[in-house]
Amino acid sequence: MTNVIRIDRTNASEQGLKDPMQSFHNVEVGAREEVLANGGNISHHHGIGKVRKQWYVSTNSPVGAGMIRAVKDKVDPKNVFGVGNLLD
Repeated sequence: MTNVIRIDRTNASEQGLKDPMQSFHNVEVGAREEVLANGGNISHHHGIGKVRKQWYVSTNSPVGAGMIRAVKDKVDPKNVFGVGNLLD
């Protein structure tokens, strides 16, 4: 089964929210935690990125994270591209 959660923050300020980014963060975290608690995983059509990286290691194996780190270190040894996007 595939489920999709779409959270759009582009019009949040037009909805009268005092702090649209904090509201987005609260919804994002709550939704992701619920998905993970029910056996789901994280993904995004633009990649995991800074917003979702806090769940990366817990939803993938340490070996998988190590593989990503090894590729990143080899391809971008000076850490110029996508700094902090997936792994610190």
